[in-house]
Amino acid sequence: NSSGSAYTVVPNDNLYRAKAFYLNWGSNSLMSREGYHAYDFVNYDLKSGSHAAYKERANAIVNYMHGVNPFGMVYLTNMYGDGAEFCADEIYHTWFYHGTRYDNIGGGNVGPPPGFLQGGANPVNTPYLTMKVGTQEFSANTTQQPDQKTFSVSNEGRAKPGGGYEAPYAFNEPAIYYQASYVKMLANFVADRVDAGTPPPPAEVADAVRASSQPGEVTVGTTVSVTVDYDAAGDRDVLVYLETNGSPWTRFAQARQAVSAGSGSVTVAVAIPADLAPGSDAYKWQTVLTARGGDWGQKFANLARGDVDALAPTPEPVPEPETETESVSIYTDGFGNGWRNWSWGGSATERDGLAHAGSAAFKYDLDAGGGAVSFRHPDGVSGERLVALEFYARTWSATRVYDVSGSYNDDLGAAGPTSRITVTPTYQKFTVTAAQLGEYGWYKRFFIRDGGDEAIFVDDVRLIYAVEELSNRSLGGASADAVGSIIAYPNPTSDVVTLDFAFNRTPAGQLDLAVYSATGQLVHRDRATFEAMRGSLSVDVASAGLPAGLYVARLVESDGPRSLTTQFIVE
Repeated sequence: NSSGSAYTVVPNDNLYRAKAFYLNWGSNSLMSREGYHAYDFVNYDLKSGSHAAYKERANAIVNYMHGVNPFGMVYLTNMYGDGAEFCADEIYHTWFYHGTRYDNIGGGNVGPPPGFLQGGANPVNTPYLTMKVGTQEFSANTTQQPDQKTFSVSNEGRAKPGGGYEAPYAFNEPAIYYQASYVKMLANFVADRVDAGTPPPPAEVADAVRASSQPGEVTVGTTVSVTVDYDAAGDRDVLVYLETNGSPWTRFAQARQAVSAGSGSVTVAVAIPADLAPGSDAYKWQTVLTARGGDWGQKFANLARGDVDALAPTPEPVPEPETETESVSIYTDGFGNGWRNWSWGGSATERDGLAHAGSAAFKYDLDAGGGAVSFRHPDGVSGERLVALEFYARTWSATRVYDVSGSYNDDLGAAGPTSRITVTPTYQKFTVTAAQLGEYGWYKRFFIRDGGDEAIFVDDVRLIYAVEELSNRSLGGASADAVGSIIAYPNPTSDVVTLDFAFNRTPAGQLDLAVYSATGQLVHRDRATFEAMRGSLSVDVASAGLPAGLYVARLVESDGPRSLTTQFIVE
């Protein structure tokens, strides 16, 4: 950069026609402010003789953000869907952490969200960060570059010479004020703007009855209201009528309401005659959109013949899709899938004959001093896609109230919210949803407690999971949160899968690896000691005996609550 104006283009002043008066933290935001400040002279009709120069300056800055810069790169994230050929593909943010599927667009990653402005060149801060543009890293660092090239797209921090650590937020951490400056500048270049005083033209619509709602019961001698949502291509009548019997259907009451062209909602009052009783309890409502005006009788005759006078009949209701589920048994005639009895404060019978189904139920006699039914899995099971805990229960002779909860470890104090149930001397089915259990990502124990000194019988205990549609995109293999990140590769695999992990702080001692099948069964485990934030573990598919299918890998501190979870597919 050399001398010159910040608000007009000076010949030979800057190779990219976009001189920044201040290159530091958020330089792209500062340049965007220069752009909209220059255009303010035009918008407020100040110094009219220089308007062309101000427009040229603002246009040059927009072009700089969109690729006329030392890297030939759009300084916005992930704009490939809008025609960009080369973008800033990484941002420093915990939601789009290094190693996650939102890290960049490499491999099967989806990358960060589109349209976030990078901070830009910064020769003042973070001088030792390795240069990275796109997916290419260079041996040079940012302090070895000319001012407008002191930038790196990397969202991964690096160690400094002589000790210490540098993060890349000085270059590419997003900020709302970066975005505001850029959008305000860009707004001056939006074509076909509508003046504030000019209403937009009405949207063209086709005749349609989008929805109608009416009462579920009808009483003669009353007036009922039917609400109709409609799209009308012109002036129309909304025609509502009630039919009864069904053999044949007979019109019993009707009403109409005039509406104008456009989309809207109207309430139609329908009077139900007191002197005309329907011949049976069967009835149905009909709602149609018809041409404006005309004779009632002729309209109904046309409708009966199926003539075009009925422009838009009531749409058939579309049933909500049902969620496909699968179940994993905890207790069915005995414990299964690794689950065990860990109840306390009373006596347990694991196979009592008073079963809901099959040959046995779990019986528990609670002492007067208190206790709880508790089921425990030694390694825990995944809470991802968990819909509910489902079971049948009854007492011996008296009705009692119990609290149901779940926990990710062995500590009752770590149990989530409780769901209160009333259990009677007759078997009933109980469903406790994942939301009621606290929606943990992992469950190790479930509790049924505080019922008093009464025997309780529990049977057919199972976890209900939603069946997830599998795709390479949805199983990119990475997950991240405040704990850190983990990624599985290659994914899918038929040989060895490697799990690369990074904790946000050094893990405490040993790490336990557990691999589960899609039904929650533990199929492989390993343990290793790490004294660094990063590392990797490998699973040999053949040695572990893993058949083709979906697997969940969980890495957890052996003496702490932190864990990382990812998925992989064996072909």
